[in-house]
Amino acid sequence: MKKYLYNLILLLKNINNYGISIFFKIIYFEIYNILKFLDFSSIIYEDKKSSTYEFTKKSKTYDTPYIPTPYYFLSIISNFLKNKKINNFIFLDLGCGYSRTQNYFSRCFKQFFLGVDLNKKIFLSKKKKKIKDSLFFNLNLRKKKNIDFLIKKIVKIKENRKLIVFFSDSFDLFLLNRILKSFSNKLNFYCILINVKNQNFLSIKYERLFFYKFNNRQRNIKIIKIYDKK
Repeated sequence: MKKYLYNLILLLKNINNYGISIFFKIIYFEIYNILKFLDFSSIIYEDKKSSTYEFTKKSKTYDTPYIPTPYYFLSIISNFLKNKKINNFIFLDLGCGYSRTQNYFSRCFKQFFLGVDLNKKIFLSKKKKKIKDSLFFNLNLRKKKNIDFLIKKIVKIKENRKLIVFFSDSFDLFLLNRILKSFSNKLNFYCILINVKNQNFLSIKYERLFFYKFNNRQRNIKIIKIYDKK
């Protein structure tokens, strides 16, 4: 039972960061969408193959445990994509966990989903389901060869589709920067960042398209467009 309640406890600890009104919106969207999609697996807290949540707040280098992105955040992102008429895209979720983003966005947009997670248990649970228009990979992105593998896979299947790369507090800033720099050598793409403190670490060309801030500015949703170096 603890693995199902842990994320609720984390949310309660962060009421001041998000504010009371946002907190109740998050709760409402969670209940509504979990029941709508029967998406009970996505609320599980999983850190067996990663750093603990507490450790991530103390260290600059870590592998974040699976903590689902609130459905309320996904609805904000969905509204942005609809307003910008961004559709028919490859959605790359780095640190996908139980792929809540795939479940949500596949009902709103035409997408091909690529999910990457460090946890082999999670990876096998998703691979067995053989979800349409989806591929899952069990990769450690601290290894450059795995980043290069992803880039080659995307280039091969991209065609005329846009690329969206999604980070939900998934990696430390050093690893995040390394991944985005590697991607920017080959690709143009939209990047969604959840709860990333700042963008000063990005040593690449980008355009900020969207910024949604909560009570604590370190809790936010940012959408940027990154251009390749060519």
